[in-house]
Amino acid sequence: KPISAVSEFDAQLQILELLDN
Repeated sequence: KPISAVSEFDAQLQILELLDN
């Protein structure tokens, strides 16, 4: 489903932000 794909993408962005900080 597109929605789950977007959620997965958002999760990856959050992980990148955590690693950035």
